Amino acid sequence: MSHLQKTIAWKKSRSGAWAGRGFHYQHLISTLIALRQWAGLAPTGFIVPEGLEDCVVELASHDIWLQIKSRKEGAFSNAEVQKILACVDDKAETVKSKEPPRTAVVLEQPRPDESESGLDQLFEKGSHKLFTCKAPNEEIVSLITSQLDTAEIIAEGIASDLYKLIAEVSQENASLPFEKRRRISTTEVERRIFERLEAEGPSAIDKALTSGGLEPVDFITPVNEPSFYQGVKVRPGHVAAGLVLDRLDELNDVVSALKRQRQVLISGPSGAGKSALMWLSANALAGEFRWYQITGKASVDDADAILKFVRARRPTDNSPIALVFDEVASSNSDLWDILVRELRGLPSIYFLGSVRQEDIHLIANQSDTAFIETKKRPLKMRGRSVFRIPLPTNESHLSARNTTANCIHAQSALNY
Repeated sequence: MSHLQKTIAWKKSRSGAWAGRGFHYQHLISTLIALRQWAGLAPTGFIVPEGLEDCVVELASHDIWLQIKSRKEGAFSNAEVQKILACVDDKAETVKSKEPPRTAVVLEQPRPDESESGLDQLFEKGSHKLFTCKAPNEEIVSLITSQLDTAEIIAEGIASDLYKLIAEVSQENASLPFEKRRRISTTEVERRIFERLEAEGPSAIDKALTSGGLEPVDFITPVNEPSFYQGVKVRPGHVAAGLVLDRLDELNDVVSALKRQRQVLISGPSGAGKSALMWLSANALAGEFRWYQITGKASVDDADAILKFVRARRPTDNSPIALVFDEVASSNSDLWDILVRELRGLPSIYFLGSVRQEDIHLIANQSDTAFIETKKRPLKMRGRSVFRIPLPTNESHLSARNTTANCIHAQSALNY
């Protein structure tokens, strides 16, 4: 699927983005699919509400285009269904790609005397193209209740929050170009659930999350920091804000090593960009893994709670979990070693971290870990090398500091 073809198909699909009936049902179906991915019952990927179709599921291997049809009373006739299927197929055929999208239709009402599949079979290999789901809201609440072992009233609040997320993203996508389309990852679903549980009270949250030692990674919320290019420690929000410059060769090395070996530590001296490369790599895999960060608050005392949390999330080959651990050092290397030792027997757990070169000796399981070395490199600004250096903070140097920051902040002129 070429970029131009996707752009053309995207523009053509905008006209009907908010026309017609049934958006409530459409949002419910998208919410249910996103939750099934979060629960490990479906392959991890991105959900794109109001994408090239009513809902597009972007997987690592291929896309699934869904047209979602609601009818409060009465079933669609066979002729209507065949017309809908033909419409989806025709639209998909306009976009050529090595892996063509799989197309399917979801109906609210089953047809009489017809055997149709439920959404639980959406990701199964085969020729299924027609699915029905009569009560998605009930399925959503039931799934949340069973997965979190929580009260139904809390599950309904979570369902409402996720529905609002789907609706908001749908509205954004109705007017966005293809390149800027909003996608919802499994990690974002986890974060929305965590925020609701946090609002309900500490008793509703897993101990690992309550302690602050573990949290879902927020790849979406941008953090715009004026002093970023003066050597600020990189966070996921800096990547979302576009402040972290691409390092494609190194990024590809990290991604390949992580998929191959499942345990990767990015090493290098202070200021070499270890955290930047780590978060760029995690962001590149946001749609393939469920990401959780081991925060600076975590200690070896949190190991049991983190292990229980990860196991309770039921990682599978289709829905793996990745733990990201920024700056493994003497204060927390024992926690890294324990988590890797206890979880490496599960094939669906991945570890990504950073470590200074002088602290590599602290890692107990070096033979099982891929080390990717990164070196301090200058920023390139209009052909000139500009190294990050500590800047004075007293008032007499304030003007010079701001001038330097403004020059460096000209991101369009910067390249690694």
